[in-house]
Amino acid sequence: MNTPADTPIPSDDEARVAALHSYGIIDTPADPAYDAFATLAAGICDTPMALVSLVDASRNWLKASIGFAGVREFPRELSMCTHAVASGKMLEIPDTSLDERFRDNPVVTGGPNIRFYAGAPLIDRDGHVLGTVCAMDRLPRELTAEQRDSLTSLAKVVVTFIESRKGVAPRTLDQVSLLSGALESAPDPIVLLRIAKPGQLGIIVFANRAFIDLFGYGLGELLGQTFALLHGPRADLSRISRLKEAAASGEAGSEVIVLTSKAGVERTVEIRGRHIADEYRIVSLRDLTRLHQTQTALTTANQRLTSLLDNNNDAVLTIDRSGTCLDTNVATQKLFGYSRNELYGFGFLALMGKSIFPGDEVFPAKLLGGGTLEYVATFVHREGRRLEVECKVVPMIVAGVIEGAYVIAKDVTERRRLTDLVTEQANRTHALYLISAARAAAEAEQIDAALRLAAESFSMEAAYVGEIRGGTLVITHSLGDSPVVVGYTIELSRSFAGIAVSQRDVVAVEDISDPETAPNSAPDFPGWHGYVTSPLVVDGAVTGVIGMIARRKIVFSDYDKQFMRLVSALVSTLQERRSQQQRLDRMAFYDQLTELPNRAKFMATLGEALEDGRAREHVFALHSIDLDGFKAVNDTAGHSVGDLALQEVGRRLRELVRPCDLPARLGGDEFVLLQGEISRRSDMIALAGRIVAKLSEPYVLEGRTYALGASVGVALFPEDGRDAKSLLRNADLALYAAKNQGKGRAEFPSGMRAEA
Repeated sequence: MNTPADTPIPSDDEARVAALHSYGIIDTPADPAYDAFATLAAGICDTPMALVSLVDASRNWLKASIGFAGVREFPRELSMCTHAVASGKMLEIPDTSLDERFRDNPVVTGGPNIRFYAGAPLIDRDGHVLGTVCAMDRLPRELTAEQRDSLTSLAKVVVTFIESRKGVAPRTLDQVSLLSGALESAPDPIVLLRIAKPGQLGIIVFANRAFIDLFGYGLGELLGQTFALLHGPRADLSRISRLKEAAASGEAGSEVIVLTSKAGVERTVEIRGRHIADEYRIVSLRDLTRLHQTQTALTTANQRLTSLLDNNNDAVLTIDRSGTCLDTNVATQKLFGYSRNELYGFGFLALMGKSIFPGDEVFPAKLLGGGTLEYVATFVHREGRRLEVECKVVPMIVAGVIEGAYVIAKDVTERRRLTDLVTEQANRTHALYLISAARAAAEAEQIDAALRLAAESFSMEAAYVGEIRGGTLVITHSLGDSPVVVGYTIELSRSFAGIAVSQRDVVAVEDISDPETAPNSAPDFPGWHGYVTSPLVVDGAVTGVIGMIARRKIVFSDYDKQFMRLVSALVSTLQERRSQQQRLDRMAFYDQLTELPNRAKFMATLGEALEDGRAREHVFALHSIDLDGFKAVNDTAGHSVGDLALQEVGRRLRELVRPCDLPARLGGDEFVLLQGEISRRSDMIALAGRIVAKLSEPYVLEGRTYALGASVGVALFPEDGRDAKSLLRNADLALYAAKNQGKGRAEFPSGMRAEA
């Protein structure tokens, strides 16, 4: 199968081949003019590559080229030149990969891989096709109508140049005249310079219309001038000199400089120069001002965008539709722990085992429809820790096509953790409030409920409440699988509970078995680890502690400690409520002077004893007591001594009674004593005798000794009465009898007597 490069020239075109050889340019050294033609072709078509090629029956003859690495590459591309010669007309191939003539051509698809080709045939006055002047590019493109016309005009100039050399040596000025016609129609600014002496910039001998329009000078103003006319404040003449030196050596040169128009407008231009004959040089310019401004603006915008992204605390990723990461900012690398190079070109699913999108989608359909996404996803940092990431995704639209997405990611791990903690704390506090609000429940039930709630919140196995008694802590409440039970004692001076008491605050220990945790304290519970304790403050004083323990190590947060304070405050409130109630009870039911129960307390207790006695047939006694000689002491020594005497009576009565007995002061010097659980009458008689004897002992008050005595009247339930009124009346009758009998004795309605 022949490729286009192998296609022979038709045999009936022998006259054309003969004409080509008659010009005497085959196998002759290249003329610099061809370089100028190639430069003009590249400038006209705005391509990086161009060449002038002559074709005979057997091969392609390359006369000049622009933009190729070396002469060895040229024959590979000249297959397209062969087609242009064979057709005898302008040949333009916008994309060779789409042209059937070149799709399977390995010569074209290899090497430089030319995608665009435009060639104008070189046709002499006799109609013979001598070759082509063509432009090439590695990117597909199309010429404008103006460019096609200019390339065709250039081909005619090249043919005129070839014909002018037939049999005679060409004259340089003739060549310049021929070139000027083609240059005038070229779309790019072009000038011809004459170099009179080495080292000079060159004098302008011709400028085309495009050059005049760009800089605003008339042709008359330009002729005879150098580029110094256009130097402006920023022109770099050294670059022009380098360009001149390169051209003088036969090399093509290219420089980008800033020139100034007649109106003072700066233009950024690319200058290309070629030596064409003797002292002449052709220079073409490409106006890059707008491109330069655009590139500068793009560079500035890109730098601003890069600065914005890299200084953004939020991670920003660019993802294509295959889920592949195209770019990241610094915050992204910090968030996930991967470098930019590690993230670039990888999908999150491949790199981290999870897509950046919900449900491990490669690219969500909602984004393809132009929508946005907002969600929170869990990722794993490179170091293995879990990340809660809040993502907002917007489609990346380029030229109306959704090519990918921008993902703005924010680390909300700590925020969500704190939110969860706040929610948990609110739930804990609400549950604690419900416990506190259950006033109908007994104090012990409320304390147990608070302990259970706290232990469950901390996932701890046991909890307790202890009361400080001296230097020890005595357990009063125990809950769960606790190593301590009610009655267990802990030495405060060498325990974490003691630290909580001294600091009056929560003490939380991750592992109490670790001696480094608190080297000056002995573990409260050997074999256990996580531990938290808090003091109980009642009426401003630390009265005990609440504590919880676990079999595992526990790291306590500030929220945990705060909740522990709330629990201890509730338990303290319950105990303080009990203490306040006890104070109220004492004020309502106890005599403030003697601290004995008062009449109200006594009557209530008597009522309970009567009900219990009637229900269970218990026997009890009521002792009515009156002091002998108290009025004389009170009147002579004063009320303060009298009060001291009454207090001493109360103390002595408390020494006489058992837990089941109740002494009380009814008022003045009247006292009673309820004697419970009597099994024999002799118990009643013996107690009455002890009362008379005890209260008749001398009283030492304020340094003086006083003699007082007591008379006692006793009534027995149920023999002397089955109700309070009857018992009190009979006890009083017995008391009157004792006083009438001479005082200092006890009397009984039943006739039994006991003397002091």
